[in-house]
Amino acid sequence: MKYWMLAAFCSGLCAATTVTAGQNDAADVVADQVFRAGLEYCNQASKVSRTDASAAREHFAQYLSHLERAKTIAAQVVQDNSYIQREARRCSLVEDNIARLEAMTLAQASLDRCGEVRMALDQGALTQAQTKFNEYETMSQQALAVTPTVLRVGSLGVQFRRCDQLVEKISLAKVKRSRVALQTERTLAGFKRVMDSCSVAEKLLQSPMEDSGKLQATKRVLEQVSEQLQLADRQAAELVRSAVASGVAYEQQVTDAQYNASACRQNLLSQVSAIRHQVQQAGLQQHVATVEQPEPVAASAAVLVQEEVSPYAAKPKNPEEVSVIGGVVQLGTPEF
Repeated sequence: MKYWMLAAFCSGLCAATTVTAGQNDAADVVADQVFRAGLEYCNQASKVSRTDASAAREHFAQYLSHLERAKTIAAQVVQDNSYIQREARRCSLVEDNIARLEAMTLAQASLDRCGEVRMALDQGALTQAQTKFNEYETMSQQALAVTPTVLRVGSLGVQFRRCDQLVEKISLAKVKRSRVALQTERTLAGFKRVMDSCSVAEKLLQSPMEDSGKLQATKRVLEQVSEQLQLADRQAAELVRSAVASGVAYEQQVTDAQYNASACRQNLLSQVSAIRHQVQQAGLQQHVATVEQPEPVAASAAVLVQEEVSPYAAKPKNPEEVSVIGGVVQLGTPEF
């Protein structure tokens, strides 16, 4: 009886084990089939992993879905099956390729921004250069976040390093721009002083002062204008040299201020010259009037002659015979 019960128990246990083993084998087969079906999606993703990131990512998502289902059905077979393990590693490389392609899109966009930074620097547009550089940094960081292996593609690593160095060029350009801006401010202030002095001279020229006094006062101011203009012109020349050496364009306002200051001085010179001519003409006329006046002695003699000559005296034939002696007119001997 005892042996019969033991035999029955063993028989039932073996049957249960056989059923369980059969079920496990069936699960392994199903898991293997599911994985192989998903592997087709991996292969499709691999074909377009270097050209179409969107399609590749869609195919690869289907592969991952099948892989998870296979693990759910028979996790052990996925871990122990050498074929499944080998193909799973290959598909992981496909995923890396897809990630690099996605990162490449961002990387190329960031390099495009880098090119715009260079163009802005060449044109002296520092604000635009800084804006484009900020965009480059954002996109390049996004590309590296997708996969750092994007730097292994071609010469991307070298290009990124060159673009990173542009921040130093932007900073240097800003320093140069600030220096030129300071020189521009000083130069414009110099030309403003010239224009202020010119304004003073113009008021003097329009004042009711007599020409000689007006001329002297204006000449003193004109000398000051000339000195200020020479100093401002030197500052403008230094500004131009500094701007050219720095590759920074100076403002048109400087050129306009220099032109206006020079024109103002030239206008003053013309007006002073005209007033000087008027003064000289007035002096010449006064001199001529003084020279043309008769001498006082001659006038007295004429009056004396008119007073002393008698109306009854015989008129001499020769005017030279009339003489004045001791204040009395003497006549020549009349002819008979």
